[in-house]
Amino acid sequence: MTPPIGATLPADDEAAVAAAYCAQRVRTYANNLPFAVVGALGVALLFTLLLQDALPTGQLHAWLAAVLASQAIRAGIGLWHHRSPVGRWSDQAWLLRHRLGLVIHGAVWALACQLPLPAGDALAEALRVIVLLGLLGGSFALLAFDLPAALCFGAPVVASLALHLWALQQPLYTVLCWATVGTLLFFSLAARRASQVVHQYVALQAVASRQAEALSHSEARLAERSAELQTTLDSISQGIAKVGPDGRVRVLNRRAIELLDLPPTLDLRGATFDSIHAFQLQRGDLPAGGYIDVHGQVQPLAQTYNASPEVYVRRTHGGQLIEVRSRHLPEGGMVRTFTDVTDYVRTQQALTAAKDEAERANRAKSLFLSGMSHELRTPLNAILGFGEVLQADAHQTLHPAHRRSVAEILNGAQHLLHLINDLLDLAVVESGKLQVSLSAVPLGPLLHSCLALVQPLANSGHIRLQGGAPYEALTGNPASLGLPAGLAGATVRADRTRLTQVLLNLLSNAIKYNRPGGAVQVACTLAAGTVDPSDHRLRITIQDDGPGLDAAQCARLFEPFERLGAGRSAVQGAGLGLALSRTLVRAMGGEIGVHSTPGQGSRFWVELPCGPEGAVAGTPAAGIPAARVPPTAGPAPAHALRPEDTVLYIEDNPVNVLLMEAMLRLLGGPRLVVATRGDEGLQQALALRPRLVLLDIELPDMNGHEVLRRLKAHPDGRHLPVLAVSANAMPEDMARSLAAGFAQYLTKPVSLQ
Repeated sequence: MTPPIGATLPADDEAAVAAAYCAQRVRTYANNLPFAVVGALGVALLFTLLLQDALPTGQLHAWLAAVLASQAIRAGIGLWHHRSPVGRWSDQAWLLRHRLGLVIHGAVWALACQLPLPAGDALAEALRVIVLLGLLGGSFALLAFDLPAALCFGAPVVASLALHLWALQQPLYTVLCWATVGTLLFFSLAARRASQVVHQYVALQAVASRQAEALSHSEARLAERSAELQTTLDSISQGIAKVGPDGRVRVLNRRAIELLDLPPTLDLRGATFDSIHAFQLQRGDLPAGGYIDVHGQVQPLAQTYNASPEVYVRRTHGGQLIEVRSRHLPEGGMVRTFTDVTDYVRTQQALTAAKDEAERANRAKSLFLSGMSHELRTPLNAILGFGEVLQADAHQTLHPAHRRSVAEILNGAQHLLHLINDLLDLAVVESGKLQVSLSAVPLGPLLHSCLALVQPLANSGHIRLQGGAPYEALTGNPASLGLPAGLAGATVRADRTRLTQVLLNLLSNAIKYNRPGGAVQVACTLAAGTVDPSDHRLRITIQDDGPGLDAAQCARLFEPFERLGAGRSAVQGAGLGLALSRTLVRAMGGEIGVHSTPGQGSRFWVELPCGPEGAVAGTPAAGIPAARVPPTAGPAPAHALRPEDTVLYIEDNPVNVLLMEAMLRLLGGPRLVVATRGDEGLQQALALRPRLVLLDIELPDMNGHEVLRRLKAHPDGRHLPVLAVSANAMPEDMARSLAAGFAQYLTKPVSLQ
């Protein structure tokens, strides 16, 4: 039944009709385009001949050139369409291109309406109107199949002509103006009806074609259903058998025959699986038990397939693993599938073995890094410690050259220590064990502390911090830090230790890679946020006067071990700082980036969420534990450890003991008592009750954690402050020690500060 004009078709039919209608219009354009181009050029020539005496020659020739150009564009679109491979562009795309050509054509003829005619030359005006209306009628006749395209051409022409006639302000021309508009309306209505007829014709063709195709397919499927079904079943890699309600096989594909190891020519119609197994036993292909049930032996497979009583795995006599699935049908009977999963099981076993090997390798890497860190930090403790003692001891009369040598020793050791720390951090990041403890961190004091730490480095390189203001002038002056008055007490939601690490890295880079006599500026602004105040973010910006970076260098800057050629310079580094900084900032819920121009310096920025409204500085945000980290202040005040106080140091390395004695002597000389074993240290701690206990973790007789446990278990020792002093610097070691009850965890090398 053909639908009447205007009837609503199903959604899929509507889509098919729309596509067919679009294709029909494109074909019509392709067929009509040569005649349309020739006709348009003929009308343009007629227009030129009729009005050549009334129009300025130069303008007329320019307009005629525009007509030729517009028709060349339309002809080019047609030629492009003719030569393009089928299917490269959609019909909708070609329809839009043809319409674009008509828009250009209409715009050119709209210009013809504005060509100046001599005043009062009614004959010329009439000729122009007649030619344009004739052209309009011809265009609508040719474009009746595509009303939008006809309007793309006709609307600009009629609008331009009507405006021109209206502007003449004469009754006759006013009448012609309205007649022109009416003509466009009449042509549009006629073209609309013609377009509907074409659309209905296409719809009828599409529906008829679909019905004929459906009928043809139905007949073909009915005639070939059995053979096609069997061919389809034979083409898949899975064995399939359909069993009727009576238990007899109705369908069995080729793969099932192969997996059951049956002769391909065997007629199995009406057979049961019991008879199939009996046939196999008769041939001697299977042991007396038929298939060997290994469902319990293939545990990875059972887990993967969510095994149930309807799914099991059997091993054939030839060693293949066959998964058998059964699904009961509502009308009775069942469908049984057979799948060779031998390769899959082997792959799973190989993947499991590879995963176990990777985990063993990861554990070995962690043990290696931990061991190497411990072994490297132990000698560094002596190098850095005694170097700092020599440098800080005012009573030592070192030769200036020797002092310079000590400074170089300290610089080299510090570089090696930074490299070790970065490698450990990178290992933590790669293992996925990076943890941060977020709290409301006051930004102003943290920036002051970081600037104080990098001030000596800036002085050595003659770099001005904050435009040359000394650090003493910065203290207590938020404006000098770039903090607006309203942000003087601002806090950010961050891990204090990790944020300090990031800022120190950015500040030291801004100093090291600056130009001599350059400056480093630090600023802080409130980043754009949503209406919700909790979404506001603070941006910390660090600007330097260095050589700057191009776009390609900025893109590689945050990659591990990437130094952008700085490895050939005198500036030390391993290219890990910025990569770690990006990971740390993102772990805290922030972002880090850089804006740089070659020759104009670089501007690094860190953006972090504002601290929660009303949060007390230094307290953890809701639901997130505070980080237990050692303070970043300088040497302890004199009253903290007086000379008459006793400090117990439980340490088996005599070099570390000598270093601690030298440091404490330099800081005021509290009495140091040394124990080289854990049991000896316990006796000394309970007998002396020292003001402070320094405890190494690795002792010859027992672990430092066991010493702490026994000490805390005794009434006389549970209140003694105990500090862990260890070369184990892995985060899990520090976290375990702090959780065990150590007041602080000092990693070797221990700095005099």
